[in-house]
Amino acid sequence: MAKISEEKVAELAKKSGLSQKKARAALEKHGSDVDETLANLIDAGEVKLKQLDPALVSEELMARARLIDASEAIEKEMKKGGMGVIGEAVNNVLKMWQKAVKGGALKGMMGQDIDDEVGEERRQGRKKREAIRLEVAPLGELKFGDFCWEGKVLLKGWGGFDASRGTYKAANAQRVTLNVMPPGEGEDNPGEPAEEQGAALEYLKANEEEIRDTVLAAIFKAYFKGPARFLVFLEDEEMPGSVEELEELVSLGAVHILNVAKDGKAYVGFEFDCAWDDEHGVGVLTHGKKVVAAEIAHSAYDEYAAERDGGRKIEGRK
Repeated sequence: MAKISEEKVAELAKKSGLSQKKARAALEKHGSDVDETLANLIDAGEVKLKQLDPALVSEELMARARLIDASEAIEKEMKKGGMGVIGEAVNNVLKMWQKAVKGGALKGMMGQDIDDEVGEERRQGRKKREAIRLEVAPLGELKFGDFCWEGKVLLKGWGGFDASRGTYKAANAQRVTLNVMPPGEGEDNPGEPAEEQGAALEYLKANEEEIRDTVLAAIFKAYFKGPARFLVFLEDEEMPGSVEELEELVSLGAVHILNVAKDGKAYVGFEFDCAWDDEHGVGVLTHGKKVVAAEIAHSAYDEYAAERDGGRKIEGRK
């Protein structure tokens, strides 16, 4: 099997709301094409409409999820005895459309030539984006993927953390995926990373251990003391009694530098795999040493949370 790239894992995770661990497993199971894998996940009920990011997911896949969501809702009401013959008829129609969408039968109705043309345009756009590369201090070497600048960052403070609890141990440092959201607009001509984004990474490296400890404390509070406890699937003997015990329950998968900033620094998100929830993972959004949001993986790149905190979109380099 061909190696699944980090870029595709990150793309599927963002589109589907799944953790990077779950996204990688799905790509390995269904193949390396992100949208085909996402379609399979939607059909299997493993990804629901509310998890999809409409800004990134194609309208075809959004419609697919809406059909399934509507059908399931009607079926649920019918089981309660609340919709009768009309509800059953509507549900049957929705199911027919589901089968048509899954089987590709609607392509002829919607225009195969148009569909092929759009597909080719998307492929060419992807090739054009992948050719865009640059090096920006202190962010390092970056290439543009489907929706953000992508690179790697070496973080000394996260060595040894392991959500698989013993199958793998990082050394004294961990090299993780770095995603930098492009300032401004334009998918085919993305704005270069802004000064505020470089400043955020410099601040993180200069205060790495303190920020790490703050992030871990936020995870412990949210999941083992606070409102996210319902997402914890661990046996009683596996439950951590302190922040230090999270070392064998979480693994840092990616650092996201958002295109939202305040006081000269962009917001930074930490996305984790965790031992207690393979599907949703964990995300913590920070600004400097302050935690802005902490819950499922999506929190690590939640622009709305950053804006509610007083952040403003970065316009980009002039």
